[in-house]
Amino acid sequence: MLTLEGRFIGRGGEGCRYEDGIMRRFSVQSGPIRVWHISEFMRTELSASSHGQFHQGDTYVIRWPFKVIYVGLRDIPSRASDASREQCVYFFWHGSQSKITEKGASAVMTIELDEERCPQIRVTEGKEPPAFCRLFDGRMAVHMGRRLMNSTSSPTVIPNTPRVRLFLVRGEVPSEGYLLEVPAQLSSLRSQGVFLALQYGNGNENGSHLSGSMLQKAWIWCGLVASETCKRVARYIMDRLKDR
Repeated sequence: MLTLEGRFIGRGGEGCRYEDGIMRRFSVQSGPIRVWHISEFMRTELSASSHGQFHQGDTYVIRWPFKVIYVGLRDIPSRASDASREQCVYFFWHGSQSKITEKGASAVMTIELDEERCPQIRVTEGKEPPAFCRLFDGRMAVHMGRRLMNSTSSPTVIPNTPRVRLFLVRGEVPSEGYLLEVPAQLSSLRSQGVFLALQYGNGNENGSHLSGSMLQKAWIWCGLVASETCKRVARYIMDRLKDR
């Protein structure tokens, strides 16, 4: 659960919490996020189509503006919520195979970007808080390797990207679910896991983000003892993928 500047954010959605001895409901309202890909010497802002598309060998900075609205007993916003200001937080996300120099560069560049003096939170691959995953509403994916960029900050085509890619479904809440790429081979499958197998045409999938418009076929593979919760998350992610 997340707490920022004394405000309880929880999972980044709606919830209940004691405030001044009273149980009150609250809602976290998100503004448009911004995402930068970080290299050792520069940062590149990514287009909306690449938001939530991370790579294990890379580092990213994410700016999240939000506002916490408290609701009284009669579902009327309280006076405190009327006066609440928009806040923001900077996450710097580190892939499991990212370079130490780029991790350091992300911290420095976050300070440069943070004109509002907002909280800064380090996020490690595989340990993302629920509020972070919820920002992408089932559209987050962690790809193998590194992102290749051209001068226009659009993904560069990777000629040897396999036509079929395999992703493990992670998360217990649909809106917080995401995909983790694993080698597309039988040994990657697990009896307790749920996987998405995605097939793209030759030269259509660039390896930097998932596009429903370029998708030819998709399968949901469920292990023998996979939970119904994980299956539900997989279906939610599949629906979001079709919308991309």
